[in-house]
Amino acid sequence: MHFNKNVGKEGAIAQDQFKIWMRCNANYEGCFKETLRNRVMAISPGAYNPELMTPLFCRTKCGVYQWPYAGVAHGKFCFCGTSLPAILEPDINCNMTCAGDPTENCGSTTHVSVYSSRPLVISGLQVHTGVSSVQAVPTTVTLTLGVKEGTDVSYQVDYGDGGGFTGQNETGLETRQLYLPGKHSIAVTASNSEGTITKKVGVELSEPPSEIEITCEIFAISQEGRCEVTVWRGSDLTMDVAITGKSYADITALPVTAPEQKLLGMWSEVSTAVSYPGANAIYVLQEVLFPSQGRVYWLRAHVQTVGNLKLLVLSPVCGNAYCYESNSCKASCFNAAGGTLSYRCLTTDAFCSGKTTCDPTCSNSTGRYGTTTIPVDQYIVKSITTLALPGTGPQILTPTIPLDVDAGDVLGIEYTATLAGQLTLVTSSSTSDIATAPYATANIGTTYANTGGSSTGFRHALQAMITTGSKAVLKYTLSNPAGTFPINVDVTNTILGSSASQSDLLFLVEPVDYAIIDGPQIAIKDQLTTWSVLPHTGSNVSYEWNVTDGSPTTYNKNLTYTFVTAGEYNISVAVYNPFGRKENMTTITVIEIISGLSISAPISEMNTQVNFTVTMASGSLVTCEVEYGDGSSTGTVPPLTAVPPSFTTSRTYNSSGAFPVTINCSNPVSHQVATTTAFIGISISNLRLEKTSALEGQTFPLVWLADTGSIDSHSVVFNGSAYAFDPAASSDAARRWSSVAIGPLPGGRYPYNITVTNILESYNLTGFFFIMKHILNPTFIADRNNVSTDDVVTFRADVLSGSDITVTVHYGDGSPPDVFPPGTPGELWAGAITITHQFNSGCACAVKATFMNSAISIERSVVITVNVGFSTFDWSFGALEAYYLYEPPAMVNFQFSSASGAQPTDPTVTIDWGDAAPLETYNNVIFGPPGYSRQYDDTGDYIITVSMSNAFTQRNFTHIVKVIEKLVAASIESDFPKAPLNLPFTFYFVMYRGDRFERTNLTWDLGDGSPLFTTQRQGVGEDGRDAMTVTYTTTATKTVSVQAVAPLGQLLTATRTFSIIQGVDPASVLVTFSPAVQLGQPTSFTVQYNSNPVPDNAIISLDVDGDGVADSSTPATSITTSGDSQTVTHTYTTDGIHNTIVILHNDASSVAVPVRSGLCSCGAAAETVDHALQDCNNYEDIRRAVWSQRTYLQSKLYRSLED
Repeated sequence: MHFNKNVGKEGAIAQDQFKIWMRCNANYEGCFKETLRNRVMAISPGAYNPELMTPLFCRTKCGVYQWPYAGVAHGKFCFCGTSLPAILEPDINCNMTCAGDPTENCGSTTHVSVYSSRPLVISGLQVHTGVSSVQAVPTTVTLTLGVKEGTDVSYQVDYGDGGGFTGQNETGLETRQLYLPGKHSIAVTASNSEGTITKKVGVELSEPPSEIEITCEIFAISQEGRCEVTVWRGSDLTMDVAITGKSYADITALPVTAPEQKLLGMWSEVSTAVSYPGANAIYVLQEVLFPSQGRVYWLRAHVQTVGNLKLLVLSPVCGNAYCYESNSCKASCFNAAGGTLSYRCLTTDAFCSGKTTCDPTCSNSTGRYGTTTIPVDQYIVKSITTLALPGTGPQILTPTIPLDVDAGDVLGIEYTATLAGQLTLVTSSSTSDIATAPYATANIGTTYANTGGSSTGFRHALQAMITTGSKAVLKYTLSNPAGTFPINVDVTNTILGSSASQSDLLFLVEPVDYAIIDGPQIAIKDQLTTWSVLPHTGSNVSYEWNVTDGSPTTYNKNLTYTFVTAGEYNISVAVYNPFGRKENMTTITVIEIISGLSISAPISEMNTQVNFTVTMASGSLVTCEVEYGDGSSTGTVPPLTAVPPSFTTSRTYNSSGAFPVTINCSNPVSHQVATTTAFIGISISNLRLEKTSALEGQTFPLVWLADTGSIDSHSVVFNGSAYAFDPAASSDAARRWSSVAIGPLPGGRYPYNITVTNILESYNLTGFFFIMKHILNPTFIADRNNVSTDDVVTFRADVLSGSDITVTVHYGDGSPPDVFPPGTPGELWAGAITITHQFNSGCACAVKATFMNSAISIERSVVITVNVGFSTFDWSFGALEAYYLYEPPAMVNFQFSSASGAQPTDPTVTIDWGDAAPLETYNNVIFGPPGYSRQYDDTGDYIITVSMSNAFTQRNFTHIVKVIEKLVAASIESDFPKAPLNLPFTFYFVMYRGDRFERTNLTWDLGDGSPLFTTQRQGVGEDGRDAMTVTYTTTATKTVSVQAVAPLGQLLTATRTFSIIQGVDPASVLVTFSPAVQLGQPTSFTVQYNSNPVPDNAIISLDVDGDGVADSSTPATSITTSGDSQTVTHTYTTDGIHNTIVILHNDASSVAVPVRSGLCSCGAAAETVDHALQDCNNYEDIRRAVWSQRTYLQSKLYRSLED
């Protein structure tokens, strides 16, 4: 069968053939006479539209209900039956056309056309291509489709060209033009409501050769050369190659691998198109990513709107390296761990050809690009091509110039309002096209960053045919003669017999054999030097000389050159003609002549390094030797590649004197000598006076000394007058020198200046010389002689006369002495000195004052009796108050210390521990451990007060002890193991021990992302509880954490995780019941839940006695749907009013509804015998009829009615 839905002559013929085939093959039973009042086929197949009736429609309807026969009558009615009518008549009697197809007959008013309604299952799928041999591309394939059995058949076809399956019975599905050479597997599926069958057929296509390129390198005689032939299109190929004049190199019937061709992109004719967005945009077609270098000669598209289309080739741009296989930017495509390039995929990954990416598995769940953005930094526009879209629907588009692409390139489309051409857009839920953002008009070099790109949700119906080309490398070794020779390539398709040719010129030359530089290896700076090339082969030769000093290239046969800078340089030469080139290089050294050599040194000190400064106006590659004139070995200066403005060489002399120094410098082209004298001396150190004072009325000399150095001259000035140097009283060996006698002079201070010199330096010694007065009548007294260590004692020191007096006081208590020098050296006594001192220990202290100048020393003393007080005492409590931990108990300890460590004199120490215990009294002070200790047996604040006193002084100490609870055993508890959704949920922070209020803060993390917050602990006693209520609005698991923080660094944390489920909403629970109770009979309680969603796993239970314990005799009943009512019962065995609690609960919440049952229907009291006989209004008439007057209950119960 050739299946075709098209209207027209060809379509009509096809439909007629189909109807005849169906009539013959669908078990047509015939035209039967039908009794209208008693039909054999009287079963209706259900609702249908009579105006659409056809035999196939009726067969299908009856087949669905398993009726074996289907009949059509009156042109539009369908009947089903289990047997055939009795009377078979000619088909002419069934002459009414079908309402749904006028070309078919559907019985008549008296006859019915009967068919067998079975089988519906499809079988015997027939597929014919009409192609029996290899065809040239492009080829149109037309399929003939049919099935042996089955009704209401739909067909789909996959032609194996990348377009996938067509739609069911899609228009034109039986015809497709194929463009790619090779073997195509065409898959056809036939399906109806009963099943699907599939069949595959093959078509082989071949392509004539075309697009041939030849490139040859220049050939040298007797040396191997290469030509490269590239065939871009064709299949089943061989190649013939001929070089005119070199027939020995011809090649015949060389097999050529067919160039790889493939279609990239999305192709679909399924009608799922979407509208173009209105805004201008650049679309990146993720599916049209080129896996390798190649060319695009044509594209297949499904066109929506005729016009021009702007097609872009986009190349990836990375800040570092682009790796094709992973289609990403990386620091490097090299995988150091595996020692391979990462585009070969990591060892844990596989290269998936379908996804063209590296992946641990080759699942097609995600494409190369994922679903959103492209994982490269940006794309740059490589080329722009404008394509004309000549018509709508399927089109083949051929660029004027083929598109050259590289691995990683991707196609793009620019859409603007001025470009009318539009391709069909097909909805895509996976790898959709990317719209770059922001939009920018496409020009060559325009870049688009991918960070702003977004997934469009559609793909353009466009495929690009890329061919990678087939390359053949031809290697030849050609002999004389040289020249230019045509090379011709013929490529033939061995199946189709078609061929194509391409020609080029091959150049064969005699090359230059070598290039060797001839010339000196050393050149002198600023002098002309010449280099040449040794004889060689070749004609029409040119030369290129290059020097690595930055000078321009020269083209003379010889190089004549002057270097202006010393150093090493490379000289290279290239000898070449149009057909060959040889190169060579040599290294030469340029040296500068030595000039302007000098050496100098400063006057220096013995045993100190002497630095000689050497200068040289010019020179390079210089070596120098130095003779230092002290008889030691010659010194060598390290070689100087380039001469600096100056450099140094050093020597240390171990004797003084004048030393001749010579330096000798040379290089390969020059030599020079320079000399100097080194003067070495000994420096003067520690120049000082032997004495700085003399007594009044005596003569004296000035005598000066030095530790080191020789002195060549002396100058002495005393009190403004010059005095002569006395050589007789002086000794250079002893380094002691003297002036002539000076004086006598009155007491006072006199300036002096002594100047000494040698070859190294001039040294000045200046200062004052003192003429001393004698010390007369010194005195030393105290303001009191009996004191304590808390008192300050004042002393007074004085003399009648004297000069330059220093007073030193020793106190006798171990403290350091006080020293009082004169205000200025040599001054006269200026008056009495007042001195204060506080003694640090008890003693009978002899305080001594020494009066002293350079003439005399006199001592005076006074005895002071010192008692010990408390001023130097301290205790171990550093702060006024402190926290102490109740373990229990709380232990507090303190200690006293003293700067002197001495016990106070006759102390009384009283301690009040602040805990209502009796005061403690001591007659001494305990210094250091163990100190004083106290045990506190309860928390609270205690004030410790210590009072110290003796006959001389008193001192008090105070400290506040804050005894706090220890944080112990924290946990989080709740009434339910889980928390409800959107309902208040209360949990508790429980702590076995711990303080409250401001002394313990709780930080709450509710686990729902809300901010942490802090409260003061309120829990009381052991296992004190702090409640927190929260409403959770999401079902994610919540981890609750509470942290308790108290003084002394105490920190305790409790954590618990709650699952969130639907809880029981109190507003949604309705309980109904009958208040009356019949003993021994079940009482019903009905629970209805009136909202959605319903609570998870909610259970109904009864607390019959109101004691919080569920009635074990009542079966658990659950609520499952909104509005659901469930009833539970309980049988009461005692009369009276029963307070029953109906509970609906689950793991997150509970709702308890209290009800009162057992009431009398009058509502006044429990329904008991006593109530009915005495009080119930319902029985008032009966009671009056039986007991006409008031009767006690006992009489009613136990006496007869007659009584």
